[in-house]
Amino acid sequence: MTLLSEQTVKSQSDYRTRLNASIECARFLLHQGLPFRGHDECECSSNQGNYLELLHFLSRNNEAIKRVTFSEAPRHNKLTSIDIQKDITQAAAEHKLRGRLRRKSQGITNLHHFRYELFNNIIDMQLTELDDRFTETSIELLLCMACLNPSDSFSAFNKKKLLRLALFYPSEFSIVDLMVLGDQLDTYIIDLRGDDEFSGIEGIASLAEKMVKTKKNLIFPLVYMLIKLSLLLLVATTTVERVFSAMHIVKSRLRNRMGDKWMNDSLIVYIEKDIFDKIDNEAIMKRF
Repeated sequence: MTLLSEQTVKSQSDYRTRLNASIECARFLLHQGLPFRGHDECECSSNQGNYLELLHFLSRNNEAIKRVTFSEAPRHNKLTSIDIQKDITQAAAEHKLRGRLRRKSQGITNLHHFRYELFNNIIDMQLTELDDRFTETSIELLLCMACLNPSDSFSAFNKKKLLRLALFYPSEFSIVDLMVLGDQLDTYIIDLRGDDEFSGIEGIASLAEKMVKTKKNLIFPLVYMLIKLSLLLLVATTTVERVFSAMHIVKSRLRNRMGDKWMNDSLIVYIEKDIFDKIDNEAIMKRF
C-alpha cells in the first residue's frame, strides 16, 4: 500500500509538472497572438509548430520537465494534442471572464463596462457591416458629434449639426422631441457657457459627468440623451477597431481554418493581456 501511495503521489506530481509546462507554452503563444499548430507535427518533422517546439525547448532546458514530457510521459497523457491546446485556451479565457465578474463588485467605470459587455456582441458582427463604418454617413455622424465638445467654452457648438445628429436616432427622438430639442439647445449653450462649473472641462465624457453632478441632465434631458448616445458610439467604435485589429493577428492567413470557439477564446486572452498576465497557472489548472 505504501508503494502504491508513493506511485500515486509521484504520478500526480508528474502530471502537474507536465500540465504547467503545457500552460506556459500556451500562455506565451496566446500573449503574442501566435499560432499553436504546425503543418506537420509528426516526430520526424523539422518544425512541429510553435506549441510543440516550445515544449521541446522547455524540456531541453529543464530536467524536471524533460523527465515527464514526450517519450517520458504516459502514452495517453502527454498533454500535447490539439484538444488539450484548445482546452487550456478555453480555461484561460473562462477564468478571465470570472475575473471580470469579480471586478464588477468592486465598482467599475462606464467605459470599462461597455468595453467588456459589448465585446461578445461586437465579435459576432459581420465583416460587411464594418466595411461600411467609414462611409460618408459615418463621417457626417462623427462631425455632428464633435459639436458637443465642451473645449474652449463650447467653441465647436453648432445647433444645426446637433439637430442633424438627433435625426440619426429616430427611435429616440420623435418629431415633437426634435422641436423641443431645438429650444433646449438654445438655452443649454447660454446656460453652460455662463456657468463656471463647466469652464475648462475637456471631452464629452467629462461633460456628461459634470451635467449629472450639477443636475443639468434633468434640465436638458434631450441634450443629455445626445451626449449619452455619442459616448456609446465612441466606445463601440473603439472596441470594434481593437477587436478586429486583434483578429488580423490571431486569425492570420496561415490560421484560416481556426474554429470559432478557439478563435474567440484566443481573442479574449490576447486582447485582455493585462488581466491574463495576472492569472497564475494554478488558477488555469483548476479551470482546466
